[in-house]
Amino acid sequence: MKNLFNLRHLLLIFGMTMGTTVVGQEACTVERTDELIIIRMPKDSRLEFTTHYPNTDEALLCIPAAFTLPDGNIQGAYMVNGRMKNQYNRHSKVSIKGRSFTLAPQFTTDNGFQQMCLVRRHQAVHFRDNSHEIRRAICKESEQADAIIVESRKALTMNEFAQLLARTMVTAVYTDMGSYGYGWYHTKEGLNYLSSLYFYKRKKQTNWIVSRRSAPSSQ
Repeated sequence: MKNLFNLRHLLLIFGMTMGTTVVGQEACTVERTDELIIIRMPKDSRLEFTTHYPNTDEALLCIPAAFTLPDGNIQGAYMVNGRMKNQYNRHSKVSIKGRSFTLAPQFTTDNGFQQMCLVRRHQAVHFRDNSHEIRRAICKESEQADAIIVESRKALTMNEFAQLLARTMVTAVYTDMGSYGYGWYHTKEGLNYLSSLYFYKRKKQTNWIVSRRSAPSSQ
């Protein structure tokens, strides 16, 4: 058991895959360009915003969503099971439904969170932040498209990342990164880690975007 833990820890550090996947589920697919990593969830999946961290054998993908404040609270309002918590801030309201999401002045579903909009109607939002970091966003390539997760392959400013996404995305919303950026997803090859160097901050994360397999429809 100790050797298995050490192996998993080494894989986390180097961002490598662990050779297991979610039993009975389709897996995520990954496209890599010179600038971006694009993660697509399978058609038999659904997205949700949650404040409960899933085990890696319970979901297809898990990344942090809204910002977590230094006091451990979630920044901005959020909706879980139709119940809204916290107060609105100036960030966009992201409503999750099925395999996609919408932006609107109010939450339009019973599940969602607030976060910074990067791209709206193919137009990049301007930011004053000039720091260079690895960036991540939940995006749509068209209004009717499923959501995808996009991460930069090198450190960018917020403006650079938004302008890069605006080339191909109609909508893009930032997701928490930096030292809170640890996440994971399943491909057919196994379990893959994101921002694996920040695994030590996992217990300080408070909320996540999770992709799960859709429940079978009753006949």
